[in-house]
Amino acid sequence: MLSGFLSRKKQASKNKQKYYSGETIHLKIINI
Repeated sequence: MLSGFLSRKKQASKNKQKYYSGETIHLKIINI
């Protein structure tokens, strides 16, 4: 159960990183 929680947490952080990198790219396009 704990390992499942950790893997979900890891997946969530991975999705968050993907989201934030997409946001920064979006902001860079706006700034150009």
